[in-house]
Amino acid sequence: MRKKLALVLTLICALGAFAGCGKEEVPQQEVSYNMTFVNETGKGASALKIRPTEEDDWTDNMLKESEWKNGFSVPVTLNGMVPVVENGWQVQMTFTDGTEQVWENVVLEDSDTITFTLEDGTPSVTHMPAEDVTNDAEDVLEDGDNQDQLTDEDAQLDSVTEK
Repeated sequence: MRKKLALVLTLICALGAFAGCGKEEVPQQEVSYNMTFVNETGKGASALKIRPTEEDDWTDNMLKESEWKNGFSVPVTLNGMVPVVENGWQVQMTFTDGTEQVWENVVLEDSDTITFTLEDGTPSVTHMPAEDVTNDAEDVLEDGDNQDQLTDEDAQLDSVTEK
């Protein structure tokens, strides 16, 4: 019986060791980002998802509201261990008319305001670093708003605020 138990434990350990074989280890970094996303697409969005690379799955819908209207902003918090990406993240919006759009190479950094637009149907991103944001940006969040944590496992956004 002891030999069988030892053999089973050895097989389990060997399987665990081989399970990681063939996969590249993705470098990770710990982040704590508080950002603002602005919808200037001309359309209302019913879903917002992000992912670090094409090989990763999309997050669940991060919107708590049924619609993220054009001209409105949402606070986004990203905390925890996330993959290091060379070219930025991907952001996907599903619009209320059922169409979808993906923005590529979106740089996510702490305190930045990121505006998503569609210029003649082509996705475009305006990235405003924190040092370029004026005091008007304080109006985006009202006192007492609670931001949910956005991690690579559990992505959530707070309520939508008009810009």
